Amino acid sequence: MTDVPLRDYIDIRANLLQEEMDRREASLVMHTEKAREEMNRRLNTMNEFRDAMRDQAARMMTRDTFELTATAERERSNAVHASFSDRLDKLESMLDLQRGRQMAYTALIALSGAVATIAVLIFTHLH
Repeated sequence: MTDVPLRDYIDIRANLLQEEMDRREASLVMHTEKAREEMNRRLNTMNEFRDAMRDQAARMMTRDTFELTATAERERSNAVHASFSDRLDKLESMLDLQRGRQMAYTALIALSGAVATIAVLIFTHLH
């Protein structure tokens, strides 16, 4: 065994311990900085997401606006439906009137034919 004076032994051990402490401190500082950078990156991503959500919310219509718009559209739709219903009723009335006229013309023509046939029969019978 090599004899080393106690003072030298303690100095060597203290220096080794100091080197180990310096290495650990450097490692701790490096890992802390990496963790800080990663945390900042995540926070920036979260802030971007929040900004995107805020922009999206700003473009969306509020419930009150939706309700007003939906009510107006329902009223407009009901008015259009009523208008079309009125028009359809008028067209059906006109069609019924046209059919009635057509039946009257058909009956008149049939009656005229019958009168003409009777007149021809009477005329041929008398002569």
